Amino acid sequence: VRAFEPAAVELGTSVGYETESSKDLLRATVLVSDLLIMFPAVFLALRAIYPHAGPRRRAWGLAVALLHPGFVLIDHGHFQYNCISLGLVAGAVAAIWRGRDLLGSCLYVLALNHKHMSAYYALAFFAHLLGAALRLPTWRSSATKVSALGAAVVLTFALAWLPFLGDRDLALAVLRRLVPIRRGVFEDYVSNFWCVTHVAIKWKKLLSDQQLAKCCALVTAAACAPSVAHQLLRPSRRGLLLAALNCSLGFYLFSFQVHEKSILLPCLPAALLSLEYPWACLHFAIVSAFSMIPLLQKDGLELACAACVVIFISAASAGGEVLGPRRP
Repeated sequence: VRAFEPAAVELGTSVGYETESSKDLLRATVLVSDLLIMFPAVFLALRAIYPHAGPRRRAWGLAVALLHPGFVLIDHGHFQYNCISLGLVAGAVAAIWRGRDLLGSCLYVLALNHKHMSAYYALAFFAHLLGAALRLPTWRSSATKVSALGAAVVLTFALAWLPFLGDRDLALAVLRRLVPIRRGVFEDYVSNFWCVTHVAIKWKKLLSDQQLAKCCALVTAAACAPSVAHQLLRPSRRGLLLAALNCSLGFYLFSFQVHEKSILLPCLPAALLSLEYPWACLHFAIVSAFSMIPLLQKDGLELACAACVVIFISAASAGGEVLGPRRP
């Protein structure tokens, strides 16, 4: 972006900067990110997860994932780059599914450093990889695998944070920015537990932000605990996807400072499960788009939302042999 329009990213003066050329440039960068990361990562993930699926079934799953209304609206309308972190997570799933746990760990850490909301998946990845390592035949092989995974994670984190490690104050400022306690338990009209129940129970008046943060942490941990325990005790590749879905939903519903667009995180594992649970995944995609309407209204994207949902339903309807009879 700096090479084409430096004023758009100038430190301290680019806040509120908007021109037609800058918007076109941002749209182009999102498209390039999709083409280079999101599209191939989802394709590889579906190919790894469903190796025996026919080309038509896999093409349907790819269309359902890439035409997801939430992914399209937030990245191309709200101007976010969630496709990069979501694509890296999809790549991590594909790598782990192929037995390349070290590569999967590195890709997930890159996703986490690109957007810290990817922490919604952290418990699922941690529990699966640790559980799989502990099930190796000897304690020596388990210790070696855990050490290798730890080294890969630490090295990837170190490379990502290298520009900030030379200045302690700068590194702490970045960390404080990543944990915005002062912004409150929720913003605007996010469709999670705290916002919905705030109508009857004024959480922000009853508890301080610090107390709410601790309460959120406990409730979120309880919501994620069953999936984490399952992956620690009986790890499986399919279980990793289900755990990622359950844990990200747990974080979305109960964690501190949740944004409307955070629903995209559960949407990724749900989309990757579309060939196994097609009806549930389609319904979830439409409901998740509806949950972001307050955010989309701010950007004037109501018509775009309706159009994306219609296109999504049309593409999904083309997969009659995948959907089959609707389950009661």
